[in-house]
Amino acid sequence: MFFEENEIYDLTNIGTLSAFALVCIGVLILRIKEPDRPRPFRVPFVWVVSLVGAGACLFVMAGLPRHAWERFGVWLLIGIALYFGYGYRNSTLRKGTAPVSLEPPAPIDK
Repeated sequence: MFFEENEIYDLTNIGTLSAFALVCIGVLILRIKEPDRPRPFRVPFVWVVSLVGAGACLFVMAGLPRHAWERFGVWLLIGIALYFGYGYRNSTLRKGTAPVSLEPPAPIDK
């Protein structure tokens, strides 16, 4: 409604490609930081696949027009500001409160 169709397509492409690149890099970081973490499935040649995947995403992103990069940067800054603003106000570490337990509740005896 506010932008031309091609501009919306470019923004969608750059956002999706950046998310895919971050996931590829995140997989490698988890492999280094938590090598013993249980994994529900295996990826052959995970180091090669992740690096090639991230590189391919960055290569395609490099071909997008300048205005897509500019708008992506603006949206990224807005998102980071919202993320840290919300996180700061709702941080359990800053408030000194216990985080929510992820353990399932104990069964109730009748």
